[in-house]
Amino acid sequence: RRRHTRFRNVTGVQTCALPIFPEPARAWALHRALLDVVEHALRTLPDTEALLRLQPVVEVAATHVGTAPGIYLAEVAHSVPSPATHAVATALYGLTLAVGEGIDDRESLVRIAMAGVLADVWKFRTPGLGAQGSDLSDAERAQLRAHAEHGATLLAKAGLRSRVVIEAVRLHHERWDGAGYPEGLRGTPIPLEARILRIADSYAALTIDRPDTPGLRGYEALLEMAQSEGEFEPRLLRSFVRSLGRALSVNARWTPVDERELRSESLGDRGAA
Repeated sequence: RRRHTRFRNVTGVQTCALPIFPEPARAWALHRALLDVVEHALRTLPDTEALLRLQPVVEVAATHVGTAPGIYLAEVAHSVPSPATHAVATALYGLTLAVGEGIDDRESLVRIAMAGVLADVWKFRTPGLGAQGSDLSDAERAQLRAHAEHGATLLAKAGLRSRVVIEAVRLHHERWDGAGYPEGLRGTPIPLEARILRIADSYAALTIDRPDTPGLRGYEALLEMAQSEGEFEPRLLRSFVRSLGRALSVNARWTPVDERELRSESLGDRGAA
């Protein structure tokens, strides 16, 4: 007989019953469910229904990614680039770092995952915001810097009750050296969830393929982040490197060979010939 597992949300209400499949199959299904509900939320917030749909799926994700992050990270690499892809990747990388930091209570992991998928909700609801790269006018730059605060306000309006999640979204562009925004906080006064989100969001942005350019390899992104002096908490960034390494080493047997690696090997063979 096929076994089933039942998931309950934080209120204790039963949300769904899913068959227990092998972990890679579960990761595939859960990743697509996350993409679906996140895309809906990015389009429809502050509609309260969006949060009601999002909450139980994020809770399931936090539970499973918290126990086996590497297998779930494989799905990020194979997703078609979209705002939802970035949001889900941010949540998964945030969970990977949180687990590496020894955070294992379910409510904390759910809050970090929820903040990850909603961190840039305002940016994604504003067409073209940030798409110009460095070629921004003063007005566009001010609008981009305001997206975290606007996003936090939107979530509060939608009825999100967790102040931890709202503050993580509002402060996830603060920098360790105090040069971030919106408040210019420095060091540990920045909430831990926001510091985790800063690293996860940056890594996702650097590594996810975009329509016009491929993302960086993981080690290239980490090197760039390490050279960005003062942006990230150094100890937390080192923890992220270790956590990511452990997760990906466990995941290696489930991950297809990178097509870029195959092309490089082919070119190398031709050069040797």
